[in-house]
Amino acid sequence: MRNVAIYVRVSTMHQAEQGYSIDSQLVDCRKKAHDLGAITINEYVDKGKSGAFLDRPELQRMLNDIKTEKEYYDALIIYKLDRLSRDSMGLAYIIKILQQKNIKIISTDGAQYGTNPQDVLTMQIMGSIAQFDNALRKERSIRGKIEKRKQGKLDKITKYGYTFNDEKQNLDIKEDEAIVIRKIFKWFTEDNLSAFRISKKLNSEKIPAPQPKINRKIINKDNIWFESTIRTMLKDETYAGIRHTMIYKFEKISLNNMKKTKRPPEEWISVPVPSIISRETWDKANNIMNRKSTNPRRTQRTWILQGLVFCEKCGQIMNIKQTPKIGKIKENEEKYNFYFKCRTNILNWFGSDKKCPNRQVPIYALEDSVWETLLNIFYSKETLEKYLKETQLKDNVYNLLDKLIEDRNKLSKNKNKIVEWFADGKIDQEIADNKINDLNNKINDLDKKISNLQSTNKSKKSFSINNLYDIFHKIKNPNREQKKEIIHSIVEKIFVERLDNKRSNAYTKPVLKIRIILR
Repeated sequence: MRNVAIYVRVSTMHQAEQGYSIDSQLVDCRKKAHDLGAITINEYVDKGKSGAFLDRPELQRMLNDIKTEKEYYDALIIYKLDRLSRDSMGLAYIIKILQQKNIKIISTDGAQYGTNPQDVLTMQIMGSIAQFDNALRKERSIRGKIEKRKQGKLDKITKYGYTFNDEKQNLDIKEDEAIVIRKIFKWFTEDNLSAFRISKKLNSEKIPAPQPKINRKIINKDNIWFESTIRTMLKDETYAGIRHTMIYKFEKISLNNMKKTKRPPEEWISVPVPSIISRETWDKANNIMNRKSTNPRRTQRTWILQGLVFCEKCGQIMNIKQTPKIGKIKENEEKYNFYFKCRTNILNWFGSDKKCPNRQVPIYALEDSVWETLLNIFYSKETLEKYLKETQLKDNVYNLLDKLIEDRNKLSKNKNKIVEWFADGKIDQEIADNKINDLNNKINDLDKKISNLQSTNKSKKSFSINNLYDIFHKIKNPNREQKKEIIHSIVEKIFVERLDNKRSNAYTKPVLKIRIILR
């Protein structure tokens, strides 16, 4: 047996602690390969990847090497069969590819699976058992969590106003933050301050804001209290002494994607925690919020350009804001002025030091200007093609080209690092060669994409023009809802700069510079 492949996988730290670590699997697999007299050994290693899915980078690389005959193997060596897949259908797919190339599967415990029908059936049965075992483990894990909650214990969490007590596995009040929370509820329920006014007050008093994290990265680096933060706190029943858990169930639908579904309230499990405010105060705050949200005078409006408008000066998104109109208001007239405001200036409004020179833009004036501009662009296919030549290629293709070149440079740096690691004795030559070959393949793929992008495909561009033109003209005299649907179908971004210094009112039309990026 001259040529063999080794595949190893570990999905969790717990598996590593149980002896399934990458290093321990590799040691056993390499020993088995040498015992079989293998001369050429290629290794494929997936770290932190679930066996329930096939879209694992190294598994896919191995299967691609086998299918394209880039590599020829006599056998595939694994630690255990469930390292290949914990899903019976997934295992059947892998077996079929190996069967077509007459590649045996050999595990380190001595079991060998050939390509005859009996061996294939045995592997599929074992795959089904692994899938069943995986489902049992999930069920036991959920039962364990439910029992833990019933005992009044929580998983470790970070919560403003509290610290986590590892010993009792519950929350303790953090008094300096609890004082702030009590102030927020008092200002809202007794002093009738809005969430916006409360956030402004906290920022003016330089009180540190919560620092939420996503994937261990702080997302509020400016340390600013936002209106949304205040509203979330006012709705949080934890501060009244009840922490709701098991609110969502999570289902992994692919290697990197999770489906999040809200459970019905009767399935939630409530855990008592120390209360910072009284139940009466929390109920009062939420009754006030519910009254405001169900106010019959609140009007649902259609904002045609919402989510598409960006500041030409600083690149930040522009959000919709409103201010009450001054003076006498006619019957059936809007009571508020609506406009797009640069997010940088909104953050400055809340207390950030950064400021953008771009002025706020009246919404209806911008909507009219954008629609008029689009009518001119889509006057004919010739005018559309001319616009795309002048702007779209410059803004989209060149930006994508820059991104591909940047990715290629990163891969080249990684390649240099591997050479340095080999020179320092951190990895052996075989591993270094495999990794460099993998990087070379990725670099070659990027080179092809860069080359294709540099020579523009005219037929593809022509189809894009026809498609865009048809979408824009499919409805004659569209209403606001239809305009919104059309614009969001064909427009990626709208960059806006206000050029005049006039005070906005019903009689002045702002001078705007508009740059539209089509999809």
